[in-house]
Amino acid sequence: MANTFFAGKGMANAMGHQVLAEKYKAEHREAEGAEEQRLFEQAALQPSIMLCCVFFAQGPILIGSLILGVYGLMQAIKADNESCASGKLVFWVLSVLNLLSQLSQVARARENMQQLEAERLNQPADGAGAYTQAPTVDVPLPASNPPGNEEPICASNPTSNF
Repeated sequence: MANTFFAGKGMANAMGHQVLAEKYKAEHREAEGAEEQRLFEQAALQPSIMLCCVFFAQGPILIGSLILGVYGLMQAIKADNESCASGKLVFWVLSVLNLLSQLSQVARARENMQQLEAERLNQPADGAGAYTQAPTVDVPLPASNPPGNEEPICASNPTSNF
């Protein structure tokens, strides 16, 4: 899990280079865009390899889990009430709870994918996923010290308020 976390962190850092590359190319700064694209490809390589290792390691684990699950189901079906007592009931209750948990995760993932698709479709049609800058508000700063304060705010530079 930690491997996946660090790979995700590396991919997030690499995506910063890709965003800059797209921005520079949109501003017709081709040399800087090419450099950022090269940095993106270089930064994305190691996290990609880390994620491949995680996914290949998960395969045998999932297959083993499936085999043990099927074996558990077969044992629960063959079990008799005299030798297992409440074990059979506990197994079926936990199996149903596990199934409900898995189904709720699938439903949540489906909702998230539909929400992401709807957000993607609601983006402006200007192409290339244009990034917009939030509007700024100019707030006038005081030109001098506040009334009643005769000493400069910054002793090293008496004309600066900061």
